[in-house]
Amino acid sequence: MSKKWLALLGVLIVLAIGSGILYGKVNKETKVINKIEVLPNRKDEIKDNIGAAVYIYTPNEKKFKLEKTTFDIKDTTTKEIILGEVTKGIIDQLKLKKILPGDGIYTSTAYLDDRDLYLDLSSNIFENAKNPKEEMLILYSFINTFCNIEGIDRVKFLIDGKTASKVNFINITGFYKANMDI
Repeated sequence: MSKKWLALLGVLIVLAIGSGILYGKVNKETKVINKIEVLPNRKDEIKDNIGAAVYIYTPNEKKFKLEKTTFDIKDTTTKEIILGEVTKGIIDQLKLKKILPGDGIYTSTAYLDDRDLYLDLSSNIFENAKNPKEEMLILYSFINTFCNIEGIDRVKFLIDGKTASKVNFINITGFYKANMDI
């Protein structure tokens, strides 16, 4: 081989190795939830033992639109704990607002894959939704809350551990992004 071909081959090998190293760094960074920033208006209230605060979106009193409330995350040691605490916070708020019966037992598991959240909810969370609007408000309570956390762009729902085409009224086959107009 000529010297030109060897030089070109050397350059291509260096480019391949360099892009592989760069891809590895970028890929590792996107698989974690970044440190959740404390909401600006809550910085003075958050104590050292509380990790952060996020907004939880739940239906307003008239069940017409979502409203946000602040939720303190006490333990931010792992992404699993963060996701579990936020999911429990949403369910607790839905119980408090009597969207969900207070005596119900609701299960949930969240899996993060890159920037996509797979949220496995028990089907009884949607039992009291009387129409598509109420079901949509429950769904977007989870979607808007999680998509508001840095590191999560989309949410896909699983029901009782399985993919489902719809819950009662609404198609849930795809990924959902936040919709703050709801």
